[in-house]
Amino acid sequence: MKKILLIILSVLLFLGTVYTSAFALNVGYINNGGGDVNYLTNFGHSVTYIDNPVSLTAGDLAGYDAVMVTSSSAFSDSSGVGNALADYADLGGGVVLTEFCFQGWWALEGRIMTPGYSPFGIDPGSTGYPIYNHLGSVYDASSPLFDGVTIGIVATQYQADMAVTIGASLIADWTSGRHAFAYNILADSKVVGLNLFPAETSTNDLDTRRLISNALIFSTNGGGSPVPEPVTMLLVGFGLLGLAGLRRKFRK
Repeated sequence: MKKILLIILSVLLFLGTVYTSAFALNVGYINNGGGDVNYLTNFGHSVTYIDNPVSLTAGDLAGYDAVMVTSSSAFSDSSGVGNALADYADLGGGVVLTEFCFQGWWALEGRIMTPGYSPFGIDPGSTGYPIYNHLGSVYDASSPLFDGVTIGIVATQYQADMAVTIGASLIADWTSGRHAFAYNILADSKVVGLNLFPAETSTNDLDTRRLISNALIFSTNGGGSPVPEPVTMLLVGFGLLGLAGLRRKFRK
């Protein structure tokens, strides 16, 4: 009995270090010097880094539930990446675009940046993006992006100054007045725009990281594999403990 109790306590301690999400996704991370997003594994996701791809196709992305895109350098084949992403989204893949996809000479190109796909346009300037802000106006507080998130804590250091594209739904703005989050609905998925840099080490606290995880799930319309919640794991643990107690009782 004591051994089983120790096992359950160990499980609880482990769960304290893992930030569960409703679904575990196989995520492709397209970047060019975009930094580390391994924290997504803490939410149950697996992450594959796709560095500065050239001649990318939707077939190359077919094995991923969702793809997140960022960059701190211009892509060598920016139009090709954008076209492949649009094809992938047309086939039902979730897409999350982040800063600097919307910014100056780093901006992503191709079909993914046309109306109906990217919810944000492009900020033509290549300066003026380092503005530390928290969320300001929130237009849809019930958005799945905010599941388990303390809205007032979400922050970013980098943000573009761009417009929302025609037909897109705006979720929130930063306190700077710049747009924060928006999305477009496709036939079987969404293209979500997050006007933040996902690999920031200074401002990507747990709430901001959870929001990024939520955005990936949201882009897939809730696809992926269900992940047991901590309460479920706790009930399973106590069930095992009770079963062990009964077995010992009947043996006496």
